[in-house]
Amino acid sequence: MNIDTLIFEVTRRCNFKCDHCLRGKARNKDMSEEVINKIFQLNDITSINRLCIGGGEPSLAPHVIGHIANTLRNRGIYVGSLEMTINGGPALRNQTFIDALDSLLYLVDYADESYIAISNTPWHDYQQDYDAINWFKDHFHQVDIEKRGRLQEYHLKYEGMAAENYITCDAPENIIPKDIFSIQFKERFGEYDGIDSINDGNLYINANGWVIPGCDFSYEHQERLKTINVLRDSLDKLAEFSDIYEQSY
Repeated sequence: MNIDTLIFEVTRRCNFKCDHCLRGKARNKDMSEEVINKIFQLNDITSINRLCIGGGEPSLAPHVIGHIANTLRNRGIYVGSLEMTINGGPALRNQTFIDALDSLLYLVDYADESYIAISNTPWHDYQQDYDAINWFKDHFHQVDIEKRGRLQEYHLKYEGMAAENYITCDAPENIIPKDIFSIQFKERFGEYDGIDSINDGNLYINANGWVIPGCDFSYEHQERLKTINVLRDSLDKLAEFSDIYEQSY
């Protein structure tokens, strides 16, 4: 089986408390090794075009990232590129995280198409971000270390803390109204070809092992959008949820 884009929500912990966070309040939950093991035990996955590591704050869960890397290596699974967004916090100086990230990058076929994005918004420390970028560039020459722009350059998702606080920014037209956000940000798994491939879409696996139809949902909202759980289900069961993308969330 080939998977176009596989996203692991490796943790729900975070070292910041941002008022605009689409995930909502941080939770003391990391993805277990069992979740990682089961998705590869129950499915004959041979290649992943794009591997994304998300959260929460991924740098707080180096043990999870390390286990993903070890599993991919031991099973000989092809990985095209790697993407990860972090917040530039002090965890970046954690050698365990650096080693785990190194082990993932070692597996990537196209390091020049991989990137690590460091969030840069009014809720994050600018100098901390700046130092983190320079430090990362010194250690990971082969990947693109990019700094995300100011908040007003992006659409805010009406999810999590942004919805609770009804956050606005310097460009109010970027706020997505509540009644249309689900249409704006729905994502599809794409064409599903039985057990052969999942193409042109995102396969998002949250910290509890649930497959969610898209990556831009709060932890609370994810509970209402659960499809299969990789702890017990193989990916071919996703065919039973083909109508979920036509529903209004």
